[in-house]
Amino acid sequence: MSSLNPARFQAEYNKVNDCFERSLILLDKMPRIWTDYLSFLLKQCLVTKTRRTFDRAVRALPLPQHSRIWTLYLSFANSASGETAVRIWKRYMQVHPEDAEEFIELLVEIGKYGEAAQEWIEVLDNQKFRSKSGKSHFQMWSELCDLLVSHSREIKGIDVEKIVRSGIGKFSDQRGKLWTSLGTYWITKGDFERVCGSNNWNCRRIDC
Repeated sequence: MSSLNPARFQAEYNKVNDCFERSLILLDKMPRIWTDYLSFLLKQCLVTKTRRTFDRAVRALPLPQHSRIWTLYLSFANSASGETAVRIWKRYMQVHPEDAEEFIELLVEIGKYGEAAQEWIEVLDNQKFRSKSGKSHFQMWSELCDLLVSHSREIKGIDVEKIVRSGIGKFSDQRGKLWTSLGTYWITKGDFERVCGSNNWNCRRIDC
């Protein structure tokens, strides 16, 4: 049926869906049936039904078999985008926090900069976290600072100055970059007094 248009031949697709549903009554612990059914649903543009079926599969199968489902589920999430993708990824992150960087990339891609910043903060607060892409602690900190500065008008409820100053204390050899980030942040916010304020910016470092 893969060559048939799901919209035009909806009745036929529904018949196959019903067959899968009946088989799962007794065989809901069989991952192959779930993956075949889910792959079939992905061709039909049935977002809500597909998401609910993925959720059922995760609930039905034992944890060691979840990876087979999540491979398809994350692909579905990324294609769905928006709030659907975020909800799915948040559920995935509960069991796979090591993939936080990929989740952050998705949040930035769909314009959820505040949530992306919060995820970075959680990552940096977790001493056990190790970047799967080999980034150092400072590289991750820099990405957080760049995000905060680049999207300062969209990100609310985060004490940017406190975060950057914390970085200045941790990475003494990178103070110049971090001071510059803080100054750029206040410039972007339009608060020029704080850029060169004696309590917030060391003007001797630059020609203010």
